[in-house]
Amino acid sequence: MVRRESRKISMMSIYPRYQRVVFYFTFLFSLFVSINLFSQNPYHYNKKYYYLFPFPDATEINPYTNLIIKHQEPFSNDLNNLKLTVTNGKNEVLSGKILLKEDNHSLIYLPDQPFDNGDVIGVNLKGARSQSGNNIEDLAFSFHIKSRNSPPIEIDEFTGGFPTKIENKTVRSASEFELPDGYPYYEIGLNTLPTIDQYYFQASEVGRFFQLITDNNGIPYFYKETPTRCLDFKVNKNGYITYFEASKAAFVELDSAYRFRRLYKASLGYATNNHELLVMPDGNYWTINDEYLLTDMSQYVECGNPQATVIQYVIEEKDADGVILWQWRTFDHFNIMDGDPNQVDFCNAIVIYAHVNSIAIDHNGDVLISSRKLNELTKINKNTGEILWRLGGVHNQFTIVGDPLDGFTDQHTAREDQAGIVTVFDNGNYHNPPHSRGVSYVVDTNSWMATYLNGYDDNNPVVVTNPMGSMQTLENGNVVIGWTLNAQEKCLTEYQPDGTKVLEMHQTQTANLRSYRSLKHSWKTTYFYPEYDTVDFGFQNLPGNTTSQPVNIVNPNDESIVVTGSYSSINPFSLQTSLPLTIPGHSSQEFVMSFHPLFDGDYNGYAYLMTQNDTSGISLKLILKGSTLQSGMSENVSEELGINPNPIKNQASIQWTGHQACNVVVYHISGTKIGDFTLLPEEAKTITTESWRPGCYIFEMKSGQQVWHQKLLKQ
Repeated sequence: MVRRESRKISMMSIYPRYQRVVFYFTFLFSLFVSINLFSQNPYHYNKKYYYLFPFPDATEINPYTNLIIKHQEPFSNDLNNLKLTVTNGKNEVLSGKILLKEDNHSLIYLPDQPFDNGDVIGVNLKGARSQSGNNIEDLAFSFHIKSRNSPPIEIDEFTGGFPTKIENKTVRSASEFELPDGYPYYEIGLNTLPTIDQYYFQASEVGRFFQLITDNNGIPYFYKETPTRCLDFKVNKNGYITYFEASKAAFVELDSAYRFRRLYKASLGYATNNHELLVMPDGNYWTINDEYLLTDMSQYVECGNPQATVIQYVIEEKDADGVILWQWRTFDHFNIMDGDPNQVDFCNAIVIYAHVNSIAIDHNGDVLISSRKLNELTKINKNTGEILWRLGGVHNQFTIVGDPLDGFTDQHTAREDQAGIVTVFDNGNYHNPPHSRGVSYVVDTNSWMATYLNGYDDNNPVVVTNPMGSMQTLENGNVVIGWTLNAQEKCLTEYQPDGTKVLEMHQTQTANLRSYRSLKHSWKTTYFYPEYDTVDFGFQNLPGNTTSQPVNIVNPNDESIVVTGSYSSINPFSLQTSLPLTIPGHSSQEFVMSFHPLFDGDYNGYAYLMTQNDTSGISLKLILKGSTLQSGMSENVSEELGINPNPIKNQASIQWTGHQACNVVVYHISGTKIGDFTLLPEEAKTITTESWRPGCYIFEMKSGQQVWHQKLLKQ
């Protein structure tokens, strides 16, 4: 038996030179086994039965599994003639429930009790018919339940969320927030043309744990200190916030008021992997599940532990009711020895050889996964479970063209948002020298070429991160890179598609910064909100004047909300209302914003109002607009029309002295049409404006060939 000489990363360093021949022979034999046993797709039974799980003769099956039988023709809803018999190794019939899913293409069997460890389960299907009345061929097979369960994990159900009881806090001033000790403040290194109206989502770890939603200036829109580490904090595809909470060993979902909705966990018999959760608009959701299998590693390497625990991964899709619709196991497709020897200790008691860390669903519904310790991206046919292609790693099928680093290593967050274009965050810890970046490839399965498209990185100096990070492509084509730990203390960078940097954030305490991903999403809270999102001050006669506008803030909750702080993005706008101020439950409260332009021009900004407790803060956003009259839209006022008063409150008197009829259309300054009416020659008219929101309005008058415009301010 070979003894380990050291704990160096390279596998070769653990063998004396005269024994490396043995290692290479073992490796080549394992590679041969991998090619011959795992190149076939075990889930695909035949053209008609295109997916079975468990599949015939499958081994190491979870005793809590259900059966999934997918057929090309949809099963009939009439199950009277269908006979599905499931037996154990003693030939005893096991009871269970039959469901039809996915437009009746999937027949699901849910056993009433888990299968016994070490048992052999037989499946016999007869008498099935399709919706068109055709007979569906009979099916018979068996599979093997694993002999030992994974260690159980006891989890208490989480029923929390953002606390509804808010305690008053002292605020330093009405123009800034008071943030808790340990809050990870941002510094902006660059801010030119980042994507607007979106927020950055991070779960930050700088000695303490925070969930953060911040704007392009690093100002918090939401924060929450958490007792344990959180990962994958994002807006999911169903529109809700999700994140993995370590203390719950599960993913938590919050609504737009930051209230708890539900938990997402792996199926029984597995542990919930913390790297990725996808929740689709229809409620189906995808998880990565961890499975611990007792494996004799001495059959692979001489130093291998005969009782090693090898972590395998199960990609799983469930419907909104938690019924398993699809599973894909690394155990059935990957070989343990495909792991990168730089990253995997094959002689350890615990062997993590794949490390699946992301799932993505492409435009065809197929599945893309990243396996960090294989240095591989794998595309999987969603219908059959067949591997469509492998990019990177020892089974790379592509010629990589034009990439200055010739591929990726130690990667995270693989995506295919656009057909044929694959993006990934390349941690690059095993490039020589190490080099981290976001990278995109055009993947062509006709030529089997992966052509380098773009790289998003910093070369002066090169950034090198620890094994986390993310690359995200926004709808406008901009790219957001989340860097995590690095010597340059970069937190995230946003690039235009051509690689031009438009925003860069640092944190002031990044010596310990760990943020698994940094992502950007559109987001709007309903915890409390303004009646109107925009406060429009209209046009002022001269710089130096001050105008005030009230805005009602609505609290839809049963409990009171205390607004404790505010922030204005530019100086001409400020909050006049003294804080703290309480908004009773199911009511609204008036807040007064002011506009004090010092120079001639158009002003656009925003303000946040925040409610806080000891560990959390929630903001709402107000869009602020105002102009001096000289720079605003020119007025072409008719001397034959008088509108009084101006500004107005609840009504306006209009006097038309022209000798022809005049058609009047009223617009809000945003362009929204408010209404129209006709003034007869020399007519006086009173209009009610009580329902108009505060802001600037334009009256467009047409009489004959003449057109006039006049502004009216509503307070």
